[in-house]
Amino acid sequence: MERNAHVIDRAGLPPAVTASIANWDDFLMHGSLASNPAEFAVAQLTPDQYASLVALATSYFAAGYEFYAPSALRPDDQEQLRARFFQ
Repeated sequence: MERNAHVIDRAGLPPAVTASIANWDDFLMHGSLASNPAEFAVAQLTPDQYASLVALATSYFAAGYEFYAPSALRPDDQEQLRARFFQ
């Protein structure tokens, strides 16, 4: 997260989203945090913020974390990540 702090800021993500790997995974899988889905959701992101979120997801999987379908992302973005990281 430290190496990507500038991208996290550009994405406008609240601290709770990146407070732990579990929170991050929850957010990428559902588009909001299960603990408080009304607090923040992917649907609230501007196009530039969404692009930063996709960049963060890409960095996450590129760092070696196990790939899963990040359902919070649009289908075309999911497919691009799947093609790159799912072997």
